[in-house]
Amino acid sequence: MDGVRQVALVPHEDERGSFTEVFATHWDTGVEPTQWSLVRSEARALRGMHIHARHGEYLSVLSGVLWVGLHDLRPTSPTRGMGQLIRLSGDEPSGLSIPSGIVHGWIAEVAAAHLQAVSESFATYGADDNEGCRWDDPDLGFTWPLAPTLVSARSEAFGSLSDLRAAREGPGVPAATAGTDAAAR
Repeated sequence: MDGVRQVALVPHEDERGSFTEVFATHWDTGVEPTQWSLVRSEARALRGMHIHARHGEYLSVLSGVLWVGLHDLRPTSPTRGMGQLIRLSGDEPSGLSIPSGIVHGWIAEVAAAHLQAVSESFATYGADDNEGCRWDDPDLGFTWPLAPTLVSARSEAFGSLSDLRAAREGPGVPAATAGTDAAAR
């Protein structure tokens, strides 16, 4: 998908264990982090599907497995309307950059922990930059390999992808569903 970047991370191992760089400012990730967060998810927990107009995200799984679903809603993108599913595992370290304008979310296959950077702090963006749609909308263009068993009330309340698309393209774009705290992500 245009603008989404996944880069393999290289563990440097010796008898003590390993050392792996997960982010460096000179890498071309497309995201200039203003905040890093440690996110832990229980097995089969869903986080998403979210979209941000202004900020991008970068994430790296430390342990466990995440299935990351993406759908491109950027009006001028050559991959507009494309859906994609990416598997991220702590056993195969990589970094994933998600630019603004891409609907995204993830389901933890097993209990997982990941580092997540955002280019605009949770404290500074509000409902106007945190919209979403249903995680199970068939128009997303991919099929989850498993169904979540833990979904926030906010994510359950999201409307369809077509409603989200219409709201983002129409005049007077409405604010997202109430509640923008990080825990609801």
